[in-house]
Amino acid sequence: MSFQCITSLCSLAMLAQGATIRIDSFSLEPRALKLGEAFDVRVSVDAKDVPVLSCVLRTTDPVPKESVPPPFSYYHGQRRLAFVADGQDVHLRDNGRLDLDPGEKRFRFRVETKGWKPGRYGLSVLAHNRPGGGAHVVDERRFVVLVEADRVRLEDLGRLSPARFVRCELTPAIVDPGQRCELRIEAATEAIDGVQIRQTYYVAREHVPPGFSYDATKRMGYLADAGTDLVRDNGAIDANPAQGRLDVPLDTTGWKPGLYHVEITLRGTGGGKADVRNLALTIRSPNDRFDVQVSPSWRMCAGTHAERMTRLTDGTLLHVDLFSTDDGRTWLKRPSGTIGAGAEPLRDGRVIGMAYRTLPVEGREGWYRGQRYESLDHGRTVTGPLEAEFHVPEAKAAHGHAFHPGPLYMRSIVERKDGSLLALMAGWFKSDTTPCPHNPKRPYSRTYVCESSDGGKTWRYVSTIGYDHIGSEGYNEGAMVALPDGRLMAVLRTGSMRDPKCQDNPIMQSYSEDGGRTWSKPTRTGAAGAFPDLLVLSDGTLAASYGRPGACLMLSADLGKTWTDHTVVDTTPYSGYTTIVEIGPGEILMAFGTRDYLDPGTGKRDSQIRLATIRYQRRGRASGADVLDRFRHAGATLADLGGGFYEGEMRFDALGGREKFALHLPEGYAPKRQEPYPLIVFLHGAGRHHLTLVDMAPSREVLKRSPCVVLLPNGRGSWWVDSPVDPASRYQSYLRELMRVVGECLNVSPDPARRGIGGWSMGGFGSANYLADHPKQFDTWVGIVALLDFPNPTYPPEHNHAVPAVLGSVDDWAKLNPIAKAEAFRGKQILLLTADRAFDRKMNEAFAGKLHSLGIDHDVRTLNGGHTIDVVQSALPQAMDFFHDHLMRCPG
Repeated sequence: MSFQCITSLCSLAMLAQGATIRIDSFSLEPRALKLGEAFDVRVSVDAKDVPVLSCVLRTTDPVPKESVPPPFSYYHGQRRLAFVADGQDVHLRDNGRLDLDPGEKRFRFRVETKGWKPGRYGLSVLAHNRPGGGAHVVDERRFVVLVEADRVRLEDLGRLSPARFVRCELTPAIVDPGQRCELRIEAATEAIDGVQIRQTYYVAREHVPPGFSYDATKRMGYLADAGTDLVRDNGAIDANPAQGRLDVPLDTTGWKPGLYHVEITLRGTGGGKADVRNLALTIRSPNDRFDVQVSPSWRMCAGTHAERMTRLTDGTLLHVDLFSTDDGRTWLKRPSGTIGAGAEPLRDGRVIGMAYRTLPVEGREGWYRGQRYESLDHGRTVTGPLEAEFHVPEAKAAHGHAFHPGPLYMRSIVERKDGSLLALMAGWFKSDTTPCPHNPKRPYSRTYVCESSDGGKTWRYVSTIGYDHIGSEGYNEGAMVALPDGRLMAVLRTGSMRDPKCQDNPIMQSYSEDGGRTWSKPTRTGAAGAFPDLLVLSDGTLAASYGRPGACLMLSADLGKTWTDHTVVDTTPYSGYTTIVEIGPGEILMAFGTRDYLDPGTGKRDSQIRLATIRYQRRGRASGADVLDRFRHAGATLADLGGGFYEGEMRFDALGGREKFALHLPEGYAPKRQEPYPLIVFLHGAGRHHLTLVDMAPSREVLKRSPCVVLLPNGRGSWWVDSPVDPASRYQSYLRELMRVVGECLNVSPDPARRGIGGWSMGGFGSANYLADHPKQFDTWVGIVALLDFPNPTYPPEHNHAVPAVLGSVDDWAKLNPIAKAEAFRGKQILLLTADRAFDRKMNEAFAGKLHSLGIDHDVRTLNGGHTIDVVQSALPQAMDFFHDHLMRCPG
């Protein structure tokens, strides 16, 4: 949405918040007439702060098309309502063509009765602020037209007094299978018939829980007294004898685990617009692995569809033309405009985004022109729109929710290790001709990826993730991320639960092991809904958000093999477009779009994008008293070396085989301590191993005194990277796996402020690369005689280092050189320890100079000696003190 559109919508919404409309006089003249004559409907309206005023004259209740009286020229087939219309416009404007009263805020409509069939016609006049924007402000009067033989009588039903909810809640709203809960309802009046209880949107019969009935014609699951569509006040199901109050017991025996969305409609005896509430019941699964808590939501901005929200390394949040520096509590509008439908921070410090739609380039078959945006100052200002070109030879124009002349950008960009970019796209190819079930003019769509090697200026089709006759639409909206094990993953929407012709619209997922060139056959996640977003959290957990109905979240502890802990964040049925970012350890921020959101404080409805935080914690973390047993349960062997030191070995998926590691637990380690322990990860140098520091008495004593859990991985000669030339050497992925296992087995903090990483020589290089690639996992880094800038032709040979074979060619190496990633160290606690005769000294000085030029605080210390293990031994106490100073001062 453009900056101008958002501004105008915000203005209209502000007007609507104080707007009022009331029909202060209403008359029907004459009340009795001959069939074929006309009657007048007169309305006087008291309206304040309403920029647009119109009336609607329509049938009150749904009617068959063949029963519509002649003056009602517009028929809405889906709602089965008939309207008096000015051409195709049902909003009859003040002093418009059909308004016969020249006064302001006064209307007179003449209605002919010629051709009316005998019967009773219920009609409504609504005065409202449409077709303007903002919250809907409306007042209604109803009347009846009775046609008998050749006579017509009119009856004014007076001002309606519709029933309103005082309370409508599920208690409890989260239960185990078979546990009872209760729907408790209280109306503002005793004059109610009851409530209509149905599952939100359309459902297939197999998705209707036991105890509910199924209407196959309407494709609706509902709960009601026999012979009616209501749970009647004091009827057979209502357990509360008081008038105007209902207690509806729900026995969940036989209900499958998952989310059950229900719509509750209150029916009053006085007529009027029904009051509606939307609720959700969660049936826990025995596979759930997390404790999840959701905060109350708050307003972000006007709108109905949340685009992708992005969190930068300095904590700034970006969303279209807004940014926040306080984790979403407040938002500022960017004067330079939007950053597009989805932005991505790159390793060189740029943030890039793109617009949703593209247009064909005239005279160049298969080429399409889009818009891209760029920021060099953490999203404060944006340059754009700049031109981007897409080469998708098989693409074609087609009609989706609207007409789309070219490929569509699906919010996600991934930066590959070689610096090239991969974008998630959707649309139609020339061969995609099979129509969707709900619209013969709309073909099933596909999702694919395009790549760019010039920073997003030019994109070319790479491969299709998914095309199939699935759901009501085919593969379209989705999200794509890079996983900790190096694979790519995408989640994809296939349709809409609002489509009565299709009730199977799964969210699907697919993986790529070769940078997006090929993809696995998409499989089901177990959820359905609109526009899913996907997030890799700093502890290795996956989170996916989805909506429609509502806004929901699910988690995976095994990189998407299984999805658990389905959680409702909001129950507003539409629009369900969601996006998520991590704002802290175990804390997710979700933005979600709503249409007609009910403000619990004011009772008013509005369309807006809202925010909520979701906190999660893995159940049973470090709950066992025996550390050895917990690691054995994870598939590791663990040998007790004494003094709190352990040596472990287990199989790692990243390596396709077994590897070793060592760790030290602080004295008195308590697996159930309320405050988790800080974690230090320290990587060894070339030619050394995981027990090098443990085997030497001085360093062993230094490690033994640490109040932190210390992890010492084994890296062989890997340089702690996923080698670009040796597929078997994937030691950065091994590190991620190992830290995830340690996090599951030990009581260590997931908070990056309580986690530090470092190493010496090759380990200094590897830890610097790891921090740069995973900046959200650690806030503190220490390098001892670290190799941070090589080969550098400006250094003398004795201060240089050749590129190891495992790192590939010099060109490959340029993308791994830590000095090129210095921006990622912003906001971190940094200590560089080198020696006056060490060949790495110039590298450390150059790295420190780079940090200084970027304005990044750091500490540099130079010891006596060379690039030797003796210097490592003498530097280790300073390194550990630096870790302790920063990791122990944070309360966790």
